[in-house]
Amino acid sequence: FGHGLGYTTWAAGEATLRGDIASGVSVAVPVRNTGSREGSTVAQCYVEPVQREAGRPVRTLQGFARVHAAPGEEVVAGIELDTRAFSRWDAAAHAWVVAPGDYRVLVGFSSRDLTLAGVSRAPAPG
Repeated sequence: FGHGLGYTTWAAGEATLRGDIASGVSVAVPVRNTGSREGSTVAQCYVEPVQREAGRPVRTLQGFARVHAAPGEEVVAGIELDTRAFSRWDAAAHAWVVAPGDYRVLVGFSSRDLTLAGVSRAPAPG
């Protein structure tokens, strides 16, 4: 994503989540250019199950949005997560499945700089 090559600095505000796993989750991240130069950055969105599953990555990048802002300007990065963002491949079923449980949605400018945006729940079937 060119992390650190924008020649300005950025701060992310408190992200909000709307929707649910079944119909899709919309993530809105306020991003402020705190530097003295105009620039662009990429807000990244990661998903991780609260309960770890064997054979599943701990955290995966599921969406991102590039934003551009003048010095001092705040813009909103919008990231859409569909059902598949919360799923894993089930080899026995030959299909993508969403395991019941809670999933953390994290946002930031890199995988080393993340904050919790919220938790979304996948209900048990039935």
